[in-house]
Amino acid sequence: MTAGAIARRTAEAPIGAASSEGWRGSSKKTAIAKVPAASVPVGGMAKSSDPKTGEVIYVLQPKAGQYHAISSICPHAQCGVNPPQDGQFVCPCHNSRFNAATGELLQGPATKGLARYGIQRVGKDLLISDKETT
Repeated sequence: MTAGAIARRTAEAPIGAASSEGWRGSSKKTAIAKVPAASVPVGGMAKSSDPKTGEVIYVLQPKAGQYHAISSICPHAQCGVNPPQDGQFVCPCHNSRFNAATGELLQGPATKGLARYGIQRVGKDLLISDKETT
């Protein structure tokens, strides 16, 4: 591998808890959405959507270079959660609360966290894949 190829691979390295194949989660995934990495500020978020369902996907960057793609649908009653505020997603239907950086459950009645999508950085873009199974 040339030095240029190594530099490109390093610059395009997967982010989050990525596998050696590139995607966070399983290796055989196809991108369903693309978001410019520059549109997701550190400590902030951008929105995308699942073209199959229309579901809003929150793309977050809690720390520099660490990206997460999180479903907007509460697993309790399938209501759409509100955009993150004060470090939490809150479901308006029954007040379940989720960590805004990870989607993990903080308070029920939901019994599990928000679903996550695979995410990979390729050049200047973040590629989002199908929901991960839990």
